[in-house]
Amino acid sequence: IWKTASEINNNYFTVERSQDAFNYTTLATIDGAGNSNTILRYVYNDLEPVKGMAYYRIKQTDFDGQISFSN
Repeated sequence: IWKTASEINNNYFTVERSQDAFNYTTLATIDGAGNSNTILRYVYNDLEPVKGMAYYRIKQTDFDGQISFSN
């Protein structure tokens, strides 16, 4: 689950998972709102979790191709 307070030029989110916090695999792509000034909630459930420790991050991609990553 993650929320956005606002979105500008947001094309989509990519949910990624890693077992070593360095090499990530794409799990899902979720459409963004494009432009929004309201709080939006997004949900993804990992239906095939790995055993042991797993790290997740959200990659956000704009319509112009710029990307940013969650902490």
